[in-house]
Amino acid sequence: MVHFDDNRVVVVFQRQQHRCPVCFGSFAGTEFTRLTNCRHFVCKECIKSLCRSLIKEGSLHKLQCMECQEELNPFDVQLSVEPLLWDKYQQFQLDNALSSMQARKTSFNPLLRAQKVFSSYVFCVHCRRGYHGVDPCAFNGDKRILVDEYEGADVKTKQNMEKRYGRARLRNLCDEIKAEEWVSKNAKQCPKCKFPVEKMGGCNKMVCSKCGSAFCWICMHRLTGVDPYDHFQDPQNKNCFMNLMMGIEDSDEEGGENDGDDFDEAAVRDDGLFVLEELRNVLGQAVRMLQNI
Repeated sequence: MVHFDDNRVVVVFQRQQHRCPVCFGSFAGTEFTRLTNCRHFVCKECIKSLCRSLIKEGSLHKLQCMECQEELNPFDVQLSVEPLLWDKYQQFQLDNALSSMQARKTSFNPLLRAQKVFSSYVFCVHCRRGYHGVDPCAFNGDKRILVDEYEGADVKTKQNMEKRYGRARLRNLCDEIKAEEWVSKNAKQCPKCKFPVEKMGGCNKMVCSKCGSAFCWICMHRLTGVDPYDHFQDPQNKNCFMNLMMGIEDSDEEGGENDGDDFDEAAVRDDGLFVLEELRNVLGQAVRMLQNI
């Protein structure tokens, strides 16, 4: 009954002359199109001009009824444009739909497959890059930002990040950041090869374990002379002059109490006296044996 009434309205409309609400031109009813969504009548030339112009611009969000701003139905668009523009319209709609998609929650088939292929580009729904199979998504930004986000996230967010980047990769990244922080606090880069060198003790004349270059731990200057220790004897090197052993005394003072627990000076002295006494006894016996020969 509703369809009958609707069709009757169209038949009656087409028998009369009407003025287009957009261009204000007067045309026969057969030169008008009734829009599917809002049921307004607009002349065919106006709706064609609108669709052609906006599709070429890529402004699909502006495809609306010019009288009430209701979104145009794709069926009306298809009737108003030639096949080439209709294909372009569909491509824009597909691109907009894919851009608004959220990543799939399941990982057994992370690739969106369609019956009709509009392009040959296959991509990952997570990172929008070329499809990389089971390999984790590439992360080209600041690793520290990713690590901070992962370590401060709740359980659900961590699980989503692990699905996207891989649990082992994220944990390795956390360990890598912590290692870099430790190196930056406890080591310095060799002035020649930039390899991190840690000072475990001893004087301030250092040798890189990778390239073998000698350098000063205080000023990080390479020691290229015949005698590398001359650097610490030159008054022109104000910060390093006579400071070859600087820092050793401080280390001894800081660890004095702990060293006392591990090193019993009195016990060592007693052991030394015992060894000397034994040597005297052995020498005495040897002298007496020689005297009896």
